[in-house]
Amino acid sequence: MIASSPAAATLSGTRHEVGPGDALVVRPDEPFTLANEHSTPFEAVACMRCGGEARVGDESVSIPWAA
Repeated sequence: MIASSPAAATLSGTRHEVGPGDALVVRPDEPFTLANEHSTPFEAVACMRCGGEARVGDESVSIPWAA
């Protein structure tokens, strides 16, 4: 079993810790970041619409599992 440490989610400039049992719901087109600030692994399940993309800087990136 892999230990899961909290991740840091930032939405609208506000930082939230997200850990085991938590849910993070983000509206479409709302910018957010999700970062692991710890040395232990963080695991998450992501659900999104088919064809969803991520944005890294100014570049749109296709997400393999959303194809």
